[in-house]
Amino acid sequence: MLKRIIMLMLCVLCVLPAIASQTLKNGVLQAYWLPVWNNEGTKSTAELKYRYFVLNTSGKIDKVINVTFADNDAIINRAFSHLPPSFLKYSEGHAEQAGQLIIEGLKVQPECDRSLYSAKGVTFTPIAGQLSVAKNLELSAGCEAYPWAVTYTLKAGLEGQHFKQQPEATAKDLQPVPPEQPLIKIETIDSNWIRAAVVDQSKNDLIGEPQGYLRLDTLQPIN
Repeated sequence: MLKRIIMLMLCVLCVLPAIASQTLKNGVLQAYWLPVWNNEGTKSTAELKYRYFVLNTSGKIDKVINVTFADNDAIINRAFSHLPPSFLKYSEGHAEQAGQLIIEGLKVQPECDRSLYSAKGVTFTPIAGQLSVAKNLELSAGCEAYPWAVTYTLKAGLEGQHFKQQPEATAKDLQPVPPEQPLIKIETIDSNWIRAAVVDQSKNDLIGEPQGYLRLDTLQPIN
């Protein structure tokens, strides 16, 4: 009987570190839409995700934690002071908010080029604070950078296309669209048009030049 009690206590002690809560007082919570493509790669379904960039006392990013909340959808309106216009309308892009996060069940595992952290979010408290530019946040995520990005190339045989000044077929042609070069979606205009740009790894949000409006039926997803 005594042996069983001791074993039970040891089990409890082993579990406690995994469920203990932690308060992260300095960081940035990012909400983003992860495009999940079907097997044919022709259609994507957006899933709302969160991750928290933990800042150290010098203001540099210490680690990135993938966070799940019980009220995943509700926290958007409650915790974020600003959302891009297309974030909720078209379920795309990302948004950031400085704040304090309480988590529990922090786990870590090796992934790609660094450690991958995950935890359950208990409470997030927004605070006023200067945000790091998205490029700095993304670079700290290593191979997990830009998970929200939706990229395309021109469909085969459609060389000679141009970015448009407006989302209209009769709008003025801008620069030519480089064939076979990756393009990143900036925002959805409607079911037929998007605003896009040539991918540039050195730029914030990967948005390079040239850019303009493109018809979706001329593009092939490459995610």
